[in-house]
Amino acid sequence: MATFTFRIPDSMAGRLSSAEMRAWLSQFLRSPYFQPGDPGSGSERISLTLPRDQVENVARYLGCSPSVALRRLAGLHLGVRTAPRVACLSAVAPGATQGPPRPQNAGYRPKRAHDMPAPSPDAGETADFPVVQIVIFTTVIGALLFFGTRFDEGQYPA
Repeated sequence: MATFTFRIPDSMAGRLSSAEMRAWLSQFLRSPYFQPGDPGSGSERISLTLPRDQVENVARYLGCSPSVALRRLAGLHLGVRTAPRVACLSAVAPGATQGPPRPQNAGYRPKRAHDMPAPSPDAGETADFPVVQIVIFTTVIGALLFFGTRFDEGQYPA
């Protein structure tokens, strides 16, 4: 265990505990899921006692510093909005493509899913649930598009 001290937005103050964050870290490492952007550092400071290896693994996976990774994880679970982006997309030249965002700390490299620790047998959660939702959603959308088209008489020859 290590103590992590970092800044958080005012909207998170008084709403975070080490026990909650440890549970969120374990849940994320068992089955990584979407993480919104950083809600911003804010003016409040918090210290949490957390497993160093778990925090470092999550930070590497997300490609950011430990404090940003912890804020992103807490922001998702506490319903805190992400901070507005500093970069303006209109500044990109027409026809040019902007690459993926670069990690804030070059020492942290995102891990691929197969590099993450395997889920424990007693995890009780499956990673297939979001996949099932996506398959059902795309099937329904495809059916609506296929059967929803209208063929007016005379528009298409028989």
